[in-house]
Amino acid sequence: MALTINTNIGSLVVKKDLQDITKALGKALKQAKIADSFKDIETIVATPQINEKLNTQLNAISVAQDNVAIGSSMLSTADVSLDLISDRLRKIQTVAQDTESENITNDTAKAEIEKLWNEIDKIASQAEFNGQKLFDNSNKEVQFQVGTDISNASKIIVSAEVLSDSTVATLAGIQKSDFFEFIESKNYSALYEKLENAEVQINKRKHNINELQSKFDFTADALDVKYANITSSMSTIKDADIVISSADSIKSQILEQAAQSLSSTANQIPSVAINLM
Repeated sequence: MALTINTNIGSLVVKKDLQDITKALGKALKQAKIADSFKDIETIVATPQINEKLNTQLNAISVAQDNVAIGSSMLSTADVSLDLISDRLRKIQTVAQDTESENITNDTAKAEIEKLWNEIDKIASQAEFNGQKLFDNSNKEVQFQVGTDISNASKIIVSAEVLSDSTVATLAGIQKSDFFEFIESKNYSALYEKLENAEVQINKRKHNINELQSKFDFTADALDVKYANITSSMSTIKDADIVISSADSIKSQILEQAAQSLSSTANQIPSVAINLM
C-alpha cells in the first residue's frame, strides 16, 4: 500500500480554522475585560432598550429624591419659624400675667408686648425658603412631585393652611390696640383666651407639618430602595453580558486547542510518508 506525498490539504484547512478561532478568541477576551469579576447568574439578554429604560427610571427617581429633600427642608424651615413665634407668644402671656399680678406697670407691659408683637410679625413676614416667602398670606398650596409618574399618588401637597399668614393679628384674631385695651381694662381672661387661640393655630399647623414630614421620610426611604433595586438590576444585566463573553472566550479556547491538536496530527502525515519510503 503506497502513500502519496502531496500538498498537505488537511493541514492547510485546519490552520485556516485555527486562524478564525484565534481571531474569535481575541474578540471574546477583549469583551470580557470590561469587568473585574464574574458572577453565577441566570442567562439574561441585555439590550440597549432595557438599559435606556432603566436609566430613564433612575433619572426620574433622582428628580423625585431632590423634590423630597426640598419639601422636607421647606417644612423644617416653617416649623422652626412657628417655634419662634410660639416662644414669643408665651412671653407675651408671661408679661400679661406679671401685669395682672402688678409686678410691672401697664406702660412697661405694653412696651414689652409691643416689642414681642413686632418680633412675631417680623418672623412671619421674613420667613422664607429658596427665596420664597413662607407665610405671605397668598393662600397658596405647594405641590411636590415625589414619584416617577404624574398621578396624584406621586404628589405631596402642602396645604395653604400650613403656610397661611402667621402674624399675631391673624393667629390671635385681635389687633394690637385691642390687646392693649384688655390690659387697661384688666380683662385678662379675654387676653389669655386670644393667646390660647393663637397657640392652638400654631399647634395645628405644626401637627400638619409633622404628618407631612412623615410622608416625605417614608417616600425618601421608598425611593432609595427603588433606586437600589434598579441599580442592582443594571449591574446584573451587565454581569450577564460579561458571563456570555466569558463563555464565548472559553469556547474559543477549547476550539483553539482542538485545532492545534488536529494541525499537529495533519502535519505529521507527510513525515510518515517519507519515512515509509
